[in-house]
Amino acid sequence: LPLRRLFKNGDRSNYAKGVHMVVRDTMRKAAVLLHTARCRQLCLAATHVDTNNVIDCTQGPCPKKRLSQLLSQNRFAERERKARMTALNMHVCEVSLRTVFDQADSADSGSLALTGLSQAISQLKEACPISRAVLDATTAVRHFERADLDGDGKVTFNEFHRYVTEEVIAHASSQHQAAEDTSRQHTMTLLSQNPLIEKRVQELVPGIDDWGMHANRVLLNGGSTPSYGAVLMRSNDYLRLNGHPAVAAAKAEAMLNESGERCARIFTHSQVDRHRALELRMSAMLGAEDALLTLSGAHAVFGLLHTLVGSNIPLYADRLSWTTSSLRSVLGVTPFKHNDMTALEMMASDEPGIIVVDALYGNGTVGRLEQAVDVAERTSSVLVVDETHSFGCARGGLGICEELGISHRVHFRTIGFSKALSSRGGIIVGPARALEAVRFNDSNMIFSTAPQTHEVVGFDTTLDVLQHEGWRRDQLHANHAFLKEGLLAAGYRDDVVRSDRQILSVVTGGAEATLAFRDRCAAGGIFGAVFCPPAAPPGRTYVRFIVHSALTQIDKEKFLDVLGQARSVL
Repeated sequence: LPLRRLFKNGDRSNYAKGVHMVVRDTMRKAAVLLHTARCRQLCLAATHVDTNNVIDCTQGPCPKKRLSQLLSQNRFAERERKARMTALNMHVCEVSLRTVFDQADSADSGSLALTGLSQAISQLKEACPISRAVLDATTAVRHFERADLDGDGKVTFNEFHRYVTEEVIAHASSQHQAAEDTSRQHTMTLLSQNPLIEKRVQELVPGIDDWGMHANRVLLNGGSTPSYGAVLMRSNDYLRLNGHPAVAAAKAEAMLNESGERCARIFTHSQVDRHRALELRMSAMLGAEDALLTLSGAHAVFGLLHTLVGSNIPLYADRLSWTTSSLRSVLGVTPFKHNDMTALEMMASDEPGIIVVDALYGNGTVGRLEQAVDVAERTSSVLVVDETHSFGCARGGLGICEELGISHRVHFRTIGFSKALSSRGGIIVGPARALEAVRFNDSNMIFSTAPQTHEVVGFDTTLDVLQHEGWRRDQLHANHAFLKEGLLAAGYRDDVVRSDRQILSVVTGGAEATLAFRDRCAAGGIFGAVFCPPAAPPGRTYVRFIVHSALTQIDKEKFLDVLGQARSVL
């Protein structure tokens, strides 16, 4: 009413001020209500606190601040160990490690010397019978050396807690796995007695009645567990960005402020949200018309090819490509000899189709991309280059197509984020019209929920790191050159000779030789990844060692020393 009188009286200045005050106060009240509701939702979602224990913003401290306090306590490791112990049914070990530690810490110094640690372990074995077998197997001095992670001559409670739980969990895990194998071997539940299920199981897992497990389980999951100081070379985190402070902080901040609907991308393609902003950024970075964010690298390749191939278009793929090993039976792939562009051109000349090559193959070989581009152009075929292993690691960080200056001649590039970006997701870059077809025809784009906003923020921040921390690529290439030269000097050939970039593979052949080589390397503290059929050709099982940027000179010398000795078992 006062505003109406001001308007009728022609007092436009005071009227405008009054309207501004009303709007401002209304928006403040709305913001408080929205903030309260959102904070309660965040607190419930992130901390799993019962609704009765949530503090309302209107009655006390903001739950968002409470959430930040909980995050600052850094209880991740403790929660992880507790979850694993619960899964292994280790309730018998629910003894207070703090009590055991404090009793052994007679000087109340907050740390244990050798005598104190020995006393604590003796008490623990009495209180937790399941720990006796694993703790009895090691001397007190060895316990102390392994528990003292920072090498300062004393063991803090955190070091004691981590060491004991990890040792006991590892022992319990092996017992649990043995029991599971025996159960699969001798026990058939009512549901598994269905003849259709059992017939298929016998086809896919030959020998399950004899061993209770797939034969590849021994190759892939057996062997010793890495101990402190081991050199781990089985992850594709080439640039060691997992846990990067900038990426972790950006994702955590995004989770605290995440809002909006969680739905399939099919309903949000017209919005310039964080997902679309990332697509536009990557298409600009890679000099492409458009980009499409996918759920994974596998989804990027399969979604694109499934959309393009249709019913009559042939699909040609390099024999060592991911497409051949994973999609051959699904999409009717016709493989051609590795990096043989002559064989490819003969196929494509007879019938143009979709050509799929990797920029960097799983054995470290760089694809012959310039020749592949020429073949595609001469035969009017479509070229798809999978840059999953090369993106982030090639010169400039944008892939080998960019490095060679041929991006403008490549129809599509697919990138999986699980390698250099150390994340989950993928992207396709290429012509906008074709990607529009993928958006509205690929079943995963239609029926699957899109990556969460904090994941996309993580992708975005990781791209910033890739662009600003080029020293990681330089170190990666230097480490690869040093290790390759050392392996060649030790007498290794085959795939080591062919390795152009950060992957070094040692072909071991059959299962027996592979087990012997793997275990010899593990005994020396070197851990790689075993690849066996169907991921490797029959008779060419190999152990892959992933070079990464964080390898120290000591790590590299240890690697060459151990592999020099392990060569004798091949």
